[in-house]
Amino acid sequence: MSRISQKHVLEFCTNLHIDVKNIIEKMSPKRVRIGTSFHPQYAKLSEFLEKIVTLKKAGFEAWVNFVPWPPSLKDTPGYKEVFESNNIKFVLQPFIGDYEGRNYPRGYTDDEKKILGIFSDEANTKAVDFKTTNESNKKGKLCRMGQNYAFIHPDGETDRCCKDHTMKLGNVIKGTFKLLDEAIPCQADECNCWRCMLVEKEPEWVKYWGRH
Repeated sequence: MSRISQKHVLEFCTNLHIDVKNIIEKMSPKRVRIGTSFHPQYAKLSEFLEKIVTLKKAGFEAWVNFVPWPPSLKDTPGYKEVFESNNIKFVLQPFIGDYEGRNYPRGYTDDEKKILGIFSDEANTKAVDFKTTNESNKKGKLCRMGQNYAFIHPDGETDRCCKDHTMKLGNVIKGTFKLLDEAIPCQADECNCWRCMLVEKEPEWVKYWGRH
C-alpha cells in the first residue's frame, strides 16, 4: 500500500487489527486516507478508539465505518456518541445478509429504522435510503468505475468495483494493472452503491470520492 500511495491517491479500509505506527511511518497523510471498520464483537472499543485517534493526530483523514448487525443495533447510538465526541466521523453501512429469517437491509423493522435514523447527515441518509429500497439496479448503465476507481484485493488482483466482478483490471503486484480508458456498462446484478460513478450523474457522486 505504501508503494501504491507513491503513485496514486489511496483509500483503504482496515479493521485496525494492525500496528498503526507502520501506517504513520510508511505513508503520507497527503496521499492516503483511511476508512476503519469497527466490529464490536471482535474489537475492544477503547483500543480501537486509541488507534484511530493516533492516526488522526498524525494528520490522516480517518473515519469509522459501522455495520449495524441486528444483535448490536441497540448499542449503535452509544458507539456513535463515543467516536463523534472525539471528532471522528461515524459512517453507517447497513447490514447486508440474512439474520433470523429476515433478509437485510430491507429486513430492518420500523423500530430498527428509528435507531438508524440517528444518522442524519447526507451521506448516511443516502446509504440507508438506497440500501433499504429497491432502487439498486444499475446494470447496463454507463459507469466510470474502473476508469476512475479500482477495487484491489489483498493478492493484488483488481476488479472495476466491489460489485461488478466481470471486468478484471490486472494485478498491481505483478505490474499488469491498468485502468479503463472510458466508461463501460455496469454488469453487476445488483449494485447497492449509492455513490457509483454513473455517467452524467457526476454532481451526485464526485464530492463523495474526492480527496479532502
